[in-house]
Amino acid sequence: MGELTGVALADFLPAHFLARTTLFIEAAIDARRPVRIVTHFQLRAIDFLLAEVFAAPLAADGSTPDKLITISYFFPSGFAELREDLARL
Repeated sequence: MGELTGVALADFLPAHFLARTTLFIEAAIDARRPVRIVTHFQLRAIDFLLAEVFAAPLAADGSTPDKLITISYFFPSGFAELREDLARL
């Protein structure tokens, strides 16, 4: 996707993906707590990945969120099972 700094989500995400993403972001902001999800990632021709996404609201005044930090990690769908197998060792 390239550099997306300053680009609105609605400018590059399909509507169904935008709705899910907005719900996730709003959950973090409304709860004023970090939120983490693991989900199947499907965007355009990419349907073979899992995504682990972390979002945390930040507040300059310590109370009212005015920024949001997000970190996304993508990995092949089969990697989840391998990681679980390795964790059992």
